[in-house]
Amino acid sequence: MTSRIRLKVAFYLNCLLLVLELYALLNCYFGFIGNGGQGAFMFHFFTESSNALLALTTLLMLVYLGRALFGNHPIPKAIMIIRLIGVAATMTTFWTVFIYLEPACLYFGWGLKMFSFPNMFFTHLTCPLLGLASFLFFEPVIPYKNRWAVSSFALISVFTYAAIIIPLASLKLLSSDPNVNNVYAVCDATVHPWYTVLAVSLVFLVTYFGAFLYLYLQKKIQSEPKKHA
Repeated sequence: MTSRIRLKVAFYLNCLLLVLELYALLNCYFGFIGNGGQGAFMFHFFTESSNALLALTTLLMLVYLGRALFGNHPIPKAIMIIRLIGVAATMTTFWTVFIYLEPACLYFGWGLKMFSFPNMFFTHLTCPLLGLASFLFFEPVIPYKNRWAVSSFALISVFTYAAIIIPLASLKLLSSDPNVNNVYAVCDATVHPWYTVLAVSLVFLVTYFGAFLYLYLQKKIQSEPKKHA
């Protein structure tokens, strides 16, 4: 597959992804379908925040993919890194749901609740995987000298979220439930021992960083044919 065909596929995938993200986020906000909208409250949660970030980076990538296709302009490295941050954010959502939350739902007999329609099917599953597919297989490879350094950008979204939400939740300044003074229970050091909060945070970060190190190894494999061409 030539680089131009990859760019075209990436462009169309990002068009589809942007449409799905806009639908999911607007429905989360306004509640056109389902159980009503959450309004701005939805941004208390990493799922909606990460999907909003992916939508913004998708729109940005569409602009630069268009420039590359129609004007032969290279996509700047900074744009590729911003894209990495957005894709990494929703993949953190995906892995958290896939490894922890959905197995818990199955254990308690709630079925595939974490992948339910109309919102979570898109925010937990479809959009993260579509963004990953475009980023990994069709968008240009990020040039790098040290893949560990570049991969560290994948941690920005979860660090930012944790730095804001954990103190606010622990100080009772933010709540997802009027009867429970926290957003995610594990974010509240006054509900769980501080070491539990730290332990779960570290598990998420290790999974997060390990997944994207693997992706960058795949990116390196993808770039090998160009080096030998």
